[in-house]
Amino acid sequence: MNQLSMDIRYSIRTLRKSPAFTLVAILVLALGIGATTAIFSVVNAVLIRPLPYREPSRLVAVSTLYQREGVSRTFATVSLNEVERWRADSQSLESIGSFVFSAVPVNVGGQAMFLVAIGADPEFLDTLGVRPELGRNFAGSGSKLHDNSVIISHRLWTEAFHSDRQILGRTVIMDGAASTVVGVLPASFQFPRSDASYFAEEPDIIYPVANIADSWGATPLSGSPSDD
Repeated sequence: MNQLSMDIRYSIRTLRKSPAFTLVAILVLALGIGATTAIFSVVNAVLIRPLPYREPSRLVAVSTLYQREGVSRTFATVSLNEVERWRADSQSLESIGSFVFSAVPVNVGGQAMFLVAIGADPEFLDTLGVRPELGRNFAGSGSKLHDNSVIISHRLWTEAFHSDRQILGRTVIMDGAASTVVGVLPASFQFPRSDASYFAEEPDIIYPVANIADSWGATPLSGSPSDD
């Protein structure tokens, strides 16, 4: 211990005599610690920590494989028609949920915003094993039932509605049309990112994908993780 104490005192005296060297050493240490922390955070989130969903080991992401002239290409998108067909015919997938990204103008209590939104079927949250913190999921199944209901993120509920627990039944104007809030997602919910997640921000509003199925049924939609 005496030797260690002497070494520490010697190091401090040396650093005091060379302030430029001391500054560089501190900067290098700070950068090294910061980089190590950032790398660990990424590795922990991607490889170590399990996905925040029910039975994450059983979840798979659906994609489309195109083969032409000996060349294969994979796209993280499938059509809504394919989702309906798989849902009807599949014997190996317990449930299939789908979603499509969009960005829409939203008016909440006179406050105009432009928010990331997704159109999703009721199976989307069910497949992930996520239940709204307040309220309920969409009614029906698949992309058949048109509905003016919306489910909002915990962030939007907190910031725009000040965590009002009487939020259910409130109206928001989304893309010029009135929609009724039927649910609030839990604060812990993380949206499943993929190559089809075109926006960096987490979506704040989920609306029934059936509302756009008439016009976009054949347009590629993102396949959510499916419970195998």
